[in-house]
Amino acid sequence: MRIGILSAEIGHHVVSTFLDSFLSHYNREAIEVEIIVPALRVEAGSRELISKASQLLNIQGEGVEKARELLRSRSYDILIETSGHTESNRLQLISQRCAPIQCHYIGFHATTGLKTIDYIIADHELIPEEFDSSFTETPWRINRPWLACTPYSEPPVAASAAQSLAPVWGSFGQVAKIREETLSYWSSALRAVPAATLVIKDRNTVFESVRQRILLSLKRQGVESHRVSFLPWTKTWRDHMLCHNQIDIALDTTPWSSSTTAFNALSMGVPLVAIRGQTMAARMSASIVRGLGKPEWICDTEAEFAVILAQLSSGVAALRSGKQTLQAEVMASQLFDGKDLTLHLETAFRQMIASHKG
Repeated sequence: MRIGILSAEIGHHVVSTFLDSFLSHYNREAIEVEIIVPALRVEAGSRELISKASQLLNIQGEGVEKARELLRSRSYDILIETSGHTESNRLQLISQRCAPIQCHYIGFHATTGLKTIDYIIADHELIPEEFDSSFTETPWRINRPWLACTPYSEPPVAASAAQSLAPVWGSFGQVAKIREETLSYWSSALRAVPAATLVIKDRNTVFESVRQRILLSLKRQGVESHRVSFLPWTKTWRDHMLCHNQIDIALDTTPWSSSTTAFNALSMGVPLVAIRGQTMAARMSASIVRGLGKPEWICDTEAEFAVILAQLSSGVAALRSGKQTLQAEVMASQLFDGKDLTLHLETAFRQMIASHKG
C-alpha cells in the first residue's frame, strides 16, 4: 500500500503531534508512506518526523501543474491531506484527482468543499450521521477517538500548586476562541460557584484590549473582574504544561472547541468540561473526553455546564490529590495510544481500497 501525506505542518506544529502517532507505528513491511511538503519548515521536529516516513517529496516552489504531475507519478493508493483551508495549504493540487482515493485528516475541522476529496476521517462523536449532509466528503468513522497525541516530550509530573482552598478553573487555549457564546457558558458556571476563580492563559493576554473584552463581557453577566486573572506566554512547552498545576478544572470553548488544549489539560491530570456543539469544530472536545471514558464531563447546554462544574468543584480537594492518578489514566488511555490509532487507520485504508476496487 502506498500512502502520500500532503502536509504543511511537518515540524513544531500541533498537527505533527497527531501525525506522529501514525508515523511512529505504521506497518513498514506492508505500507510505504511518503510525506509531501509544500514548504519545508526548518524547525525542531521536522527532520525527526520526516525520518519516520519512507520518503520525502518536497514540492516547495513548484507550480500547480508540475506539482500535480509529480503527485500523480508517485502512484499512491491513498493521498491524505492534513491542512484544509489553513496556511500554506495546497488544496488546489488535489482539486483534480492525484490518487484513486483522497482523504482529509487532522488539521481542518469542517468540509473542504472539494468533491475530489472522497473521505474525511473522523469518529462517531466528532461527526454524527446527522451531519453528513454538511460535507462534500464522506465521513469515514473509526471506532475510537479520531486522534491520538504523541507529545513533544513526556509531560511533567502533575501536582497541585493552587494557592487557594477555593476551586480554580482555567482556559489555556487561544483567546480568539473565547467568543460571547463561550463567555455565556463560563458566566453561568461562575455565578453557580461564587467561590471559583478563573485563569486565562494565552500569548495575547498581554494586550489590554484583549483582557478588557473578556472582563467587560463577564461583568455584564454578573462576574466581577477580581475573579479573573491572566497568564502570559511561557518560553517552553514544559513551562506551559506546568501552568496546569495551578488549576483544578479546564473549561472548554464553543463553537470552536478544545483539541490540543484538551489533550494538554487532561495529560496534566486536569478534568476538562466539554461543550458539545452542532458542528465538527464544536465537538472535538466531546470526542476526546468520551474517548477517555468520561461522558459525564460533556454538556449540551449552559445549565448542564454549570451543574458539572459545580459538582466537580465540590470535590476540589480530591481533584488536587488525585491529579497524578488522572494523569496516569489519561496517558494509558486511547488518547495517547498511537499504536491503537494506527491499527484502526490501517484497517480503514484497506477497507477504502477494497471498496473502490469493488
